[in-house]
Amino acid sequence: MSKFNTGDTVRRIRSHNGDKGIGLQIGDTDIVTGTRDGLCTTRKFPGNGNCPSNLELVSSAPKVGDSIIVTDVPPYWWIKAGMVGEITSINAGTYAFNVRLGGNGTASLSAEHFTVVPKEYLRDMTAFDKARTAALRGNDPSWMIFDGIAKPAPMKQPKPAPKVNKQAPIKSIKVDPAAILALLTDYVKGTLGIDAQVTKIVSSFEKSFDLVLKAEA
Repeated sequence: MSKFNTGDTVRRIRSHNGDKGIGLQIGDTDIVTGTRDGLCTTRKFPGNGNCPSNLELVSSAPKVGDSIIVTDVPPYWWIKAGMVGEITSINAGTYAFNVRLGGNGTASLSAEHFTVVPKEYLRDMTAFDKARTAALRGNDPSWMIFDGIAKPAPMKQPKPAPKVNKQAPIKSIKVDPAAILALLTDYVKGTLGIDAQVTKIVSSFEKSFDLVLKAEA
């Protein structure tokens, strides 16, 4: 009987198992998938057996009740990296670990698809994961799916404030006639060079006025 169990992570510690790319090299780690004729088979090189004496245990196989976080799954799966759950049973086969995910979703995973985490981590993440799983199943309208991953729906932008009408243009004003005469007097003296005071405006033509002047003393 092998000293390693299916799901154990092991490291090759002596003698390469064939050339690089064909079998485990010294220092390589892999996950045990089973035994054959007293040799351990691993995920990366299922056709090559490894003598148990050439391996050391890195971490024990996950067990029922362990809390896990999904780390690496095919992109087309509905399960996504970051989901958390708990191992409920273990069976034979490639996807040996039956997992209950947050939001009561279930899945069968291989050991390479997840990492075991402390229970405290699971409690912290469960509320978030329930919301995400519900969104993936279309039960929560407050979440949306972007590129296959559930995220909070973007906040709606507030409606712009109604436009305030600008002040209406001024069409007419009342002006003191004396002020007009004084202004015209300044024009006559300063611009025309006539030393006189404007005393009256007379409309004589459509586009001009006659100014009645009084010579200054």
